[in-house]
Order: sequence, then C-alpha cells, then structure tokens
Amino acid sequence: MKTLSIAFAALIVMSIGAQAASSVTSVNIVGYNSMALEAGKRYIVSAPLYDPAGDGTNTLLSVFGSDQLVQAANYFNADQVIIFDTSTSMYQAYAQYTDGSFYKCNTAQEWIDSVLSDDVVVDVGQSFWIAHPAGASASELSLIGEVLGGPSDTQDVAIVPGYQLAANPYAVEKQIQDIAKMADGATADANYFNSDQIVTWDVASQTYQTYGLYTDDVWYKANNAQEWIDSIPATGSVSMGGGFWYISKTVFTLTDACPYSAAY
Repeated sequence: MKTLSIAFAALIVMSIGAQAASSVTSVNIVGYNSMALEAGKRYIVSAPLYDPAGDGTNTLLSVFGSDQLVQAANYFNADQVIIFDTSTSMYQAYAQYTDGSFYKCNTAQEWIDSVLSDDVVVDVGQSFWIAHPAGASASELSLIGEVLGGPSDTQDVAIVPGYQLAANPYAVEKQIQDIAKMADGATADANYFNSDQIVTWDVASQTYQTYGLYTDDVWYKANNAQEWIDSIPATGSVSMGGGFWYISKTVFTLTDACPYSAAY
C-alpha cells in the first residue's frame, strides 16, 4: 500500500520556511487560524484550544479533517504532521493516505503496516511540525473550531526535562517574556547553558533564536556567549497558532489563566 521512509535531523537543526498566517477569533467562541503552506517548507504550528469535535479533545482527524492536507499513496508526496514525543525524545510522523485517514510514516514498514492514527491526541499547549511536500503546490490550511475558555478558566501545560514542542494554550499571541518565570518553576541561571531555554523561528532573519532565563527572571537572547553577555532582552512574541521549543532543566506545570475571559 505504501513505501519508503523519512529521516529527521536532531531536534532544533531542522530547516523550516517562513510562516505566513492570518488569525481571527470572536466573542462568539468560534475561531480559525489560516496559514499558507509553501512547497518544501516546514512550519511549527499549534491548535490553540480549537476543538472541532466539541468534546474538549483535539485529535489529528478533528484538527485537520479529511480534505485539507495533501494525501498520497506514497507518504513522501503527502503533507506530514510531525509530533515530538517527550517520553522517548523522538519524532513520530503521520500522513493521510488517499482514504483520508492518518497513518504512521516514520518508516516504510510503518506505512506498509497501515498503523491507523486518526485518534492521536494533540494536547493543549503542544505544537508540532507540518511538512509540505516539495512537489506540491502552495496551499492554504485553516484550523477551524470552537475556542475553549471563559471566565475563571485555566489550562495546565506539563513541562518535562529536556526538549518539547510547546505552545500557548489559548488563541492569542503570547510575549516570550510571559511564557514562563521562576515562580512558575522555570530554571534561571547566570550561565545560559544551565538555564531553561526557549527557541523560536525568526521569520525576518530565517534563523532560530534562542533565549535563556537569567537570575533577574528576564529572558535574554542566548544564541551565543556574546549575545548573552550583551544582555539583550527578548522583545518578540509567539503568534496565535504558532509554537516553540521549550528546553527545561526540571519538571513543572505552567498554569495559564484565560486571557480573554472578560469578552464573554
């Protein structure tokens, strides 16, 4: 039924393309996040509490449906959704066959075995890669559904030691300085190698930007020693529906209060 495999570079050395996105939310608790997918490029994406099924759980099939992503008999020619598994520190890739269902596709054998994965859960506060095949035309992806959240609502995002692809659990952009602080459980240090780190993709420079948490509880640029010495505070944000790497020294829980509850 299916063929061949895919190789992924270790963690944050993957090359991705610029993310062109437009986002809309409404006080009627319905929203969408629309983004352009360009051939041969990868994007870090999240589904911020969009719940198309209306039951509080996002799955691959409920997030993407069966008619948005490129489907193919050979998964090299299909859009791939790539999730980082924090328990194994490994990627798991999924693609849609021509029947509209998601199947595992890390290896040729997984694809041939037709391991059905429609019910894979996309957790709140989790982001993932979307890889648009090199031979495909540019396309538009829209994540549409009910935006959960309201007065007194909070969402917990589990942070584990090491790498994870994280996201803002709510359908708004979030300042990097507001992602995590020492009071939340984040680790700060005078040496950025010993602190928690946030890694984002910078569209303007087409490069990764790393930030470390200093002992004054401020995130500073930390791509290299000179940046860290220069003490350049993070001023950017993670867009609605975007994602980032969080590299933690410890396990803790980020508890976020709904930022738009006053609109209801």
